[in-house]
Amino acid sequence: MIDRARRAELAKFLQNRRSRLSPAEFGIEPRPRRRAKGLRREEVAERAGISVAWYACLEQARDVRVSANTLSWLAQTLRLDPDERWYMFELLGLTDPGRGTSVREESLRPEYSRLLESLDRVPAYIDDYKWDILGWNDAAGAIYRLSDVPVRDRNTLFYMFLNPYARELIPAWEQEAKYMLARFRMAVAPYAGTEGVNAVIERLRRESREFVRWWADHNILVRRSGRKELRHRRFGKLVFEYCSLQLSDESSKRLVLYNPVDEADTKGKLSDLLADYHRERPRTSYTKELRLGMRASGDEALHLEGRPAASFPTNDEHERRGMIHDRAFERANR
Repeated sequence: MIDRARRAELAKFLQNRRSRLSPAEFGIEPRPRRRAKGLRREEVAERAGISVAWYACLEQARDVRVSANTLSWLAQTLRLDPDERWYMFELLGLTDPGRGTSVREESLRPEYSRLLESLDRVPAYIDDYKWDILGWNDAAGAIYRLSDVPVRDRNTLFYMFLNPYARELIPAWEQEAKYMLARFRMAVAPYAGTEGVNAVIERLRRESREFVRWWADHNILVRRSGRKELRHRRFGKLVFEYCSLQLSDESSKRLVLYNPVDEADTKGKLSDLLADYHRERPRTSYTKELRLGMRASGDEALHLEGRPAASFPTNDEHERRGMIHDRAFERANR
């Protein structure tokens, strides 16, 4: 059951949206003595496949039980747009049964892309409801080497469990992986059983023994902020405070931020790391699709100044460059 304030708000919302509907759009011929503005209650109820008495209870803010499927039919009858539909389901604390299939995880809105770019000294990325990474800024790319990750592997859990570099970068890898898995289980609860979430889980079951063991523990963690310590092969210890923020107008997406703290000279090291990153990967040479990590397939999405994907630095090349940097660093400090 929902509380009185929410029932009252829902009642007003339904009355308002019902009054906006044109009878003519529903094939209802106008009558001279028709006083109702918009559709009548019985006309809405009939088209939604629900009883008039039950719908009247909703508009009278009475305490009645509402199912997600019934609310979905009602939303279609009232011709609610995606924002209005989201609002009605949020009022009732219900999960929209159509939300998992309607999520657009393949791209980012331009304003979100610009937001990522503006956070030039704070590593940040945006992912979707199943934690596919949709976009990142240069700071995140420099630390996590995201541009080297194949498109099909750009998922936070895939990165943690299937990418060897994650185990090198994160000293407390096992603890962090368990925490991440517990947060993922909590985050995808509204999307449980959807094709996207199932695909992530099934692939990890096939390819990660650790995932199989720890997923069976059914641990849950709500924490959305904390401290993260990384160990970069050249710059050593890096310390961040992280937080994840839900994008209010796209509830299936979140912005994840890693704010460098005044410890271990993290801010200075991050500046040096970014300088190296920009020398190796000039920002002006990346296509928009690659820099934003947007969905694509094959070589079409990966071009650098007109060169094919094979021209991108491989992990081996990055290791070689890291060794060169290390030797230069040692020479400078003899």
